[in-house]
Order: sequence, then C-alpha cells, then structure tokens
Amino acid sequence: MGFIVGESVHRISAERNQQNRMPVRMEIKVNPALLKVVKRDAVIGGESKPGLNFEFEFKANYEEFGEIIVEGTIFYTDTPDALKKIEQEWIASKEIKNEDTRLGIMNRIMEIGYLEAISIAKQVKLPAPLQLPRFTKDREKIKKSVQAG
Repeated sequence: MGFIVGESVHRISAERNQQNRMPVRMEIKVNPALLKVVKRDAVIGGESKPGLNFEFEFKANYEEFGEIIVEGTIFYTDTPDALKKIEQEWIASKEIKNEDTRLGIMNRIMEIGYLEAISIAKQVKLPAPLQLPRFTKDREKIKKSVQAG
C-alpha cells in the first residue's frame, strides 16, 4: 500500500461580498475536488522515488456572501505497478478506483482545505466553514434524574 509523502498549497483565495449583510444562519457548501493526477518522481532522503502528484481544489461557498478556494498538490508514492494502475484509471475515467488510496487522498484534501480555510475565513470575516465542536448538557442524564426523583 502506498502513502502520502508530502503536500503543498499553491493558491488560496478568499472573497467576501461587502454589499450583502451576513445572516445569522447560512448554508456553507464545501466541495473538495481532485483535478489532475500527474506522474512525478521525487527525491526523498537522497534517493529518487516514483510517485504521483494529485492536484486538488477545496472550495467553501458561502451562498452570495463569499467563497474560499484552496488549491494544492499531494505527493503520493507506491510500487511502480500500483502507480501505473492509478494513473491509467485516472486517464480512462477521472477516478481513483482503489478505495483505500481514494479515501486517503480525499481525507488529506479535506484536512488541508479546512485548516487553510478556517485561518483565512477569520481574516476576511466569514464564518469558519465547519461547525466546531461544543460542550453541551447531556439531556439523557437530565431526563433520568428528573424521572427518578
């Protein structure tokens, strides 16, 4: 099985429409997309390794209020046969058929995209593109203590 050995972000853009007043609630649509798969060797630890560059775009759309776009590349390495198969499948169908490889790449795109988008959203005064976890009261425990009493 292959693995991700590096990534880079090439472009981050953020735009907020100043004309529209921000609502209390809005739908934020997030779209991670794999754009291109390119065969590329890399030098790791002084030795050349065969690999693939997965070029991606992560877009957070804030309806008519703005958008954040993160573009970059993930470098992936595996056996030469596995890399060739991934490259051929991409050329034929624009898909990564191997589920483990596809999930690993898409999850890394989400991680990179969200981390960059959260940072830039604050700077352009847009809400974070995901709901951050919050502490809440455990309603089940409250119900049980009320019923027991």
